[in-house]
Amino acid sequence: MAIVYRQLKEALLMPDGKHPLISHLKQKQHLLETNDPAHKAIKAVAIFEGGGMRGVYGSGVIVGLEQLGMNEVFDGLVGISAGACNAAYLAAHQAAVGPSVFYDDLPTGHFISLRRFGDFMDMGLLADVFRNRKPLDQQALRASRSELYVGMTNVKTVQPKYLKLSDMPQKFDVVNALIASSALPGYTKTAIDIEGEWYSDGLTTCNDPIGYAINELGATDILLVMNIPLGRGAKLTQLEKMRDRVLLKDYSSGFVQAHQSRHQLNTLIAGYDLPVVTEKFPTLRGAPHYLCRR
Repeated sequence: MAIVYRQLKEALLMPDGKHPLISHLKQKQHLLETNDPAHKAIKAVAIFEGGGMRGVYGSGVIVGLEQLGMNEVFDGLVGISAGACNAAYLAAHQAAVGPSVFYDDLPTGHFISLRRFGDFMDMGLLADVFRNRKPLDQQALRASRSELYVGMTNVKTVQPKYLKLSDMPQKFDVVNALIASSALPGYTKTAIDIEGEWYSDGLTTCNDPIGYAINELGATDILLVMNIPLGRGAKLTQLEKMRDRVLLKDYSSGFVQAHQSRHQLNTLIAGYDLPVVTEKFPTLRGAPHYLCRR
């Protein structure tokens, strides 16, 4: 985590002009601090990808952003799976809590157990962490100027949904959205009922968050934080496909097909006809930050 923070700090403290996104984030931060409405011309969005326990990498990123005073520089925080949990802690000004979830609460031998076939991941334990052990400050989360969007998959329609927190009733428990986004089909029996629809793993269908940020949120500047290096997991082996057919036997063929393309972002990035991926910083365990600008 210290390595991630140090490299993020080095990137964001580079001289203005070294990278346009860094320059724009620092400019927006200054404009917000001085209550200058000109900050609206810079529509900054941070995207936090998933990756299960690899999300500990992204948790180091949110610590760096918070220590640099950038909790609310972003107009939107898009989080998927483990990335949604990190984004929520960042928006709630609890970034320091995020990493401890991965190294204190989840590696207990109970969260992941091969003895529970088809329910390997204990999502009840994860929910207990967010509600009781390391309680997410939902009041602070709702008060943040950074709008939270949680990516998840509609189990019936196999369509992506980016749940916008401010659209939900005040009594809505944000933890339900985080659990839905993180519930990996075949590895947990958990699906979450949100307003009469059942949702699970965000990575199954929310595999183009850059397109969502640009086309739906109007992003001009994007910070993409990936926990898995490009190319890794983009294609499944035959053994992995057989595994999915067994674990996802109760799901539709369309859902299985979407699930097997869950790391499509790795290949989609290169296809953008935009100066999106303009620079990357080597970081912990080879996972890259991608600094993007439309």
